[in-house]
Amino acid sequence: MKHTLEEKRNIVRQIKRGRPLSSLCKALHLDRHMVRNWLLRYEKYGDQGLRIRTPKYHFNTQEKERIIWEHTKKRIPLQELSLRYDVDRSTIKSW
Repeated sequence: MKHTLEEKRNIVRQIKRGRPLSSLCKALHLDRHMVRNWLLRYEKYGDQGLRIRTPKYHFNTQEKERIIWEHTKKRIPLQELSLRYDVDRSTIKSW
């Protein structure tokens, strides 16, 4: 399900005002990873981070291996890597 920019803003505002992410996600039937990503993208890019993403970049094998290495060896969380490289967590997991 796609969410409008205004819906995302509203959800992020509620979290920023102190509403727990988990209770908000439960009440609205939203995936907490998706909402956390909205929050992180908002904190990093502002409103632009909540807008539709730019066309996907295609990672080559070496880039994928580097990201996997960062996750497995350096123990960088998928959420952080997702934000850093602008790639979905599920994509990283599938690699």
